[in-house]
Amino acid sequence: MSHEPLFWVTSSSGWEEAAVLARLLPPAQAIFGDHIGAPPPNPFLIVAARETAPACDLMLREFGVDFGDNGQPRQRIDDGWTIAATVLFAAAPGKQDKHFRNVADQLSQDPRRIVIRVPFLPHWHTRPISELPVWDFTPTPEGRGPAALRRRDDGIPVGLAADFHRLMCHVRNLAADSTPTDPDTGDVAEDRDVAHIA
Repeated sequence: MSHEPLFWVTSSSGWEEAAVLARLLPPAQAIFGDHIGAPPPNPFLIVAARETAPACDLMLREFGVDFGDNGQPRQRIDDGWTIAATVLFAAAPGKQDKHFRNVADQLSQDPRRIVIRVPFLPHWHTRPISELPVWDFTPTPEGRGPAALRRRDDGIPVGLAADFHRLMCHVRNLAADSTPTDPDTGDVAEDRDVAHIA
């Protein structure tokens, strides 16, 4: 069984977003530097970008999606890797700017990738990364009133926790689609940690 992280995080806007996401989402590990390298046993990549025009434009150039003559999408990533998600970090409070909504819409045309937005949380910007909350995988308690007003014990916003759960399910499905099998028996040839995600 692989003991690699379930997925890897890189960023088009500097090391901070990758490090923050790896902290918030404990199955992830950040990759720093320009070269992604050879795909590991769990080859699922998360690309983070702050919602600024330079960061998102660079992300689209390096990790966007192309459409061939047949109209089928192809990820801009080395063979063997799968971009499982793009995570956009809000750079300011308020609603998402139209430009970044268009970026999210463009990436959402890639069926192997989901798009998540981390809201702008001022108190997260004043704390060391080591003091940020860590998602504990638990469901959000049921309660009356808007979800945004409910609190989780782990300190992760309710909506973001739901997105993390969606990401885990998405990666589990990607792994199931790509897990090699024995051509003679049809049995799974490799057991991956991600297969045990509930």
